[in-house]
Amino acid sequence: MTNDEKVTKFQTKIVFFPSYLQAYTILEKAVECTRLRGVPSSAILFGPSGSGKSTLLEIFCNAFSQGKLEIGHDGLYRTIPALLCEVPAKATIKQFAKEILHGLQCSDYRGDSTDLEFRILELLKTHKTEFIAIDEFHQLAQPDTIITAGHVTSWLLSLLNRSKIPIIVTGLEGCKEVIYRTKPLARRYPFIAELRHLTFDERKSSEYMMTLQYLDQELYEIGELKKGIHLTDPSISTRLFIATQGNLEFIRLILSNAFQACLKRGDRELTTSDFLEVCSFLELDDSLVQDQNPFEIGLKQSYSIISGALE
Repeated sequence: MTNDEKVTKFQTKIVFFPSYLQAYTILEKAVECTRLRGVPSSAILFGPSGSGKSTLLEIFCNAFSQGKLEIGHDGLYRTIPALLCEVPAKATIKQFAKEILHGLQCSDYRGDSTDLEFRILELLKTHKTEFIAIDEFHQLAQPDTIITAGHVTSWLLSLLNRSKIPIIVTGLEGCKEVIYRTKPLARRYPFIAELRHLTFDERKSSEYMMTLQYLDQELYEIGELKKGIHLTDPSISTRLFIATQGNLEFIRLILSNAFQACLKRGDRELTTSDFLEVCSFLELDDSLVQDQNPFEIGLKQSYSIISGALE
């Protein structure tokens, strides 16, 4: 593999630490419960930016078969077991319907919202779709969308009831506010999963250290590294937390760039300098020290900063 291929391969590695696995299981239960009861039992997946929501949703959708060709009464179709889409820029009923139709490989947007809903229902049956997943759903919680959001959620409730398949929504905490505004819609969402940023905890059994241990193993295996610093070493784990506050997206960003710097050097040794170099040009919004490179801070001061942040 080339160095770029190694970095790309590392990027695909996902750590299913306990709370991440629990969130995945909740999504599974929503689909399974709907299948068994014949009543749409949907799920909300929420959490702060960088907690891995979109990645988990994509993994969940990919876990279902990618579809197969089948012959229908009027032609050849590809099944779409999992339909993943996002809240459109203009969150109106018609734009939502178009987004879903696009995911169902249909470009016929003629007619009003009733016509589009009918078309969606027919296509969901044709493509044997088991669930719809909508990312960035918190956008409907914005103050300037409250009226539009009310119309959209009423339409989604109708789609839920008529299609009898779950609609999983994910985004920031505002997702809950949108769903639970009305009791009829709230009743269709008995499952809720929350993801958070990782908490600093040096115990081997902690989610933070489990994550670093797994990613460390992958770095050394994929990169065929012979020696060097390890992610679970206090000199790395503390500073990495200061730089990210447990934000998974930022952790992966730093690790991938440090890995790339290490591979370019060619000595197959991961060093603290690799992290120092990376953090000198990254804009780390969640860093606990905004005016200093986290990897320039001494170990004693690192613990002091983390302790102050956790109080």
